[in-house]
Amino acid sequence: MMQNKLVITIADEKGARQFQVHKHIKKIIVWALILFFCFIGGIILLMKFLMHTMDVIALEQNIAISEYRYIYQQNEILKHKIQQKNNELNMIHQKIGDLESIIGTQKNNQKIYDKVKEIDLEQLAYQHKEMMLNLIPSGAPILQQAKRQNALPKEYLNRKKEALGVNFDVPKRTPVYATSDGVVDTLRLNYKKGYGNFIKINHSFGFSSLYAHLDEILLKKGDFVKKGDLIGYSGSSGGVKSPVLYYEVLFLNKILNTEIYVQWNMENFNSLLLNNNTIDWESLVWTIQDVLRLKKFQNNLKSEEE
Repeated sequence: MMQNKLVITIADEKGARQFQVHKHIKKIIVWALILFFCFIGGIILLMKFLMHTMDVIALEQNIAISEYRYIYQQNEILKHKIQQKNNELNMIHQKIGDLESIIGTQKNNQKIYDKVKEIDLEQLAYQHKEMMLNLIPSGAPILQQAKRQNALPKEYLNRKKEALGVNFDVPKRTPVYATSDGVVDTLRLNYKKGYGNFIKINHSFGFSSLYAHLDEILLKKGDFVKKGDLIGYSGSSGGVKSPVLYYEVLFLNKILNTEIYVQWNMENFNSLLLNNNTIDWESLVWTIQDVLRLKKFQNNLKSEEE
């Protein structure tokens, strides 16, 4: 039995004392110390991990706060821009009444207006005239000179009393260009009768233009075009005997004397206004003056923002 026990002797001034301890207690103490230090080490590692996690969370929080501040600033900028746009829209709405007056009167009463009286055409600014020539169909839809007649093809005479369209006798695949800024309203392809392949473009203030007997159309419905943009190529679709481009200018879907608009340019600008009394040119000129003022106002706002 003594072999399984460890005798510890402690001597002092009072004498010697002996303690008997089981010899396996030494291993137990060693393992206990090892476990204790492992536990302490684990606690230290856990604390470091938690501190690192807290640092990461704090960094993410700072990033989130910065993003929130940026979004808030952008929101304030957008609010300011929206207010500016609302002011611009209010100015535009004030002018809609003028346009409705022009279009409504024409549509309902077909009123014949006196020749321009209160407009001093000679005093109109070049920029004003240029905008009118861009917004209202003007000039020919082709570049080269071509033989033309101010008449509709025979197949249309049974449904139109007045021959006001223009035929351009041009070679097949002659480029055809938009005569004004606008949006493609209607187009038809692979049609063997009537207009054949044609495209109709809506312009500002109730004007529109139509290009018929095309060989190819390069646009699709809803496309925006600028004056001078290529829209297609002439052809002989629709059953015409030879290549031709048929061209119309319309106002509120009523065909106008297209030849006048084909010849209209900066040099003879006044002639159209003075020789066409079916449109309220006076109100139209004033409206475009307001559009120019609004454009100038927008440019000033843009310059201030920059």
